Amino acid sequence: MADAHLLDGMLGRALDYAGLALIASPALWQVLTRSAGPHRRLVLGGTLSATAGALISLHAVTLMAFSPFVPDNSSALEIAELDLGLGDYHQVLSSSAFGKAWLLHVLTLLAAALISGHGRMTCAKAWTSLILAGISAAGLAFMGHAGEYGWQSWLYMTDLLHLGAALTWLAGLSMLTVDRLGGYGQIDLPAIGRFSRLAGWLMAGAMASGLLRLYLQGVSRTALLEDIYGWVLAGKLLALVSVLLSAWSLRRWLATSEGMGNPPWRRFDDRLSAEFFFAAVLILMAALLTQLPPPPPDPVPATPRYLPSG
Repeated sequence: MADAHLLDGMLGRALDYAGLALIASPALWQVLTRSAGPHRRLVLGGTLSATAGALISLHAVTLMAFSPFVPDNSSALEIAELDLGLGDYHQVLSSSAFGKAWLLHVLTLLAAALISGHGRMTCAKAWTSLILAGISAAGLAFMGHAGEYGWQSWLYMTDLLHLGAALTWLAGLSMLTVDRLGGYGQIDLPAIGRFSRLAGWLMAGAMASGLLRLYLQGVSRTALLEDIYGWVLAGKLLALVSVLLSAWSLRRWLATSEGMGNPPWRRFDDRLSAEFFFAAVLILMAALLTQLPPPPPDPVPATPRYLPSG
């Protein structure tokens, strides 16, 4: 993406990630604990965040599609941006794979939000909302680099697994953070323990699929060290390590607090705040990566490894 709108695209993607996680969070906690917590406010905030992010992404792609500019001349971008009309957006939505994936993502996202935010949360509504959120995540993944290789490619399926695991973890963490720091106090120690065990598996799946994605891309270590993509990836890994350390400290707190009549919640809240902060940094790094082209394989393989066999 052009430098002039790099941060726009990153912001749009980050808002989309956070919004989809917030929409799915009440449904996830309903399945885990039979309690959705303060779900209406979360769903409303998530809907606004994800919708704004999706609109920013659509605008950025439409701008790229209809702007005759050279990458080093940002003034041409500004002139072309003034000339964009509704017909340009309609053409992107109706005539491109990105546009169809965008529509799938937004429509299922809004449907999931409507089901989660309307009335009392039940297990049936929770599972329906989670399924719709999963379909929305599939559209979101197709809007990224992996979608360029087709929905049947191993690269896209690996990227979808990576995104799904990460967003599910973020959904659970978001509800836990709002419940604790918002003063609701509806989530007890057994529920936190169940989410902690699930979060461990989700993070393991996200890390494994992320490494597999790098392998399928065939990017050499030399290319990663010399390209800005590699440096941003290093920042993402640093944020991930910080998240894991914060999660480990929370697990230690859980282990020492079991059986206590009045556990030290203040210490838990401080550690939870740290994990949520590093999670926000992780989201920003992941969003920035979607705006940077991955470095080419070195050497270029004769047969791409990301295509399914047969």
